[in-house]
Amino acid sequence: ITSIVIPNSITKIGECTFSGCKSLRSVTIPNSVTRIGLAAFMDCKSLSTIIIPNSVTYIEQQAFMNTNLKSVTIPNSVKKLGSYAFSDNKSLSSASAPDPASLTFIGKGIFEGTPITAVKIRDANGKTSLSKDWHWFYRNDPNAVNNARRQESYSSYSSNSRSSSSSSSSSSNDSEDTYSCTVHLKFKEAKIGRASCRERV
Repeated sequence: ITSIVIPNSITKIGECTFSGCKSLRSVTIPNSVTRIGLAAFMDCKSLSTIIIPNSVTYIEQQAFMNTNLKSVTIPNSVKKLGSYAFSDNKSLSSASAPDPASLTFIGKGIFEGTPITAVKIRDANGKTSLSKDWHWFYRNDPNAVNNARRQESYSSYSSNSRSSSSSSSSSSNDSEDTYSCTVHLKFKEAKIGRASCRERV
């Protein structure tokens, strides 16, 4: 699969839905989607662009981890942002996000392991500023003792989460409004399998 258009009937992209789809280059997310699940696009190493619609309110942890994204714009509609959501994107050159004060939850290391050193923050009045806060870059966490400990903590978390994400299935009951790992839907003459498109039949 190299491209996919998610139908308007979908409100959630379930956990690890496209994880490991290394040939996936293009994804169209409709305005019906409000939530992008855990590791939904993790390890999609050909995915270089993504438009997150203003309908999305929750981006879960590691959702776009280790892709090929060049730039990221997190819309003002997002109120919850999980840890390491856009981490390990080695080609990332710019990122824009709403003021963390407007979020009800924000994790850590959102852009950890990327080349960028600051995030462009948009306030409620449309003014922008640059932020190096530890929410965006875990290496800047003032509570960490030293760089080595920060790196060790991040590497351990990343490794454990990758393992659990790739082996787990959706814990909630799937419905027609959930685009989930556990549902077989036919797009582009291919069926998306249980854990990722690596299992398509």
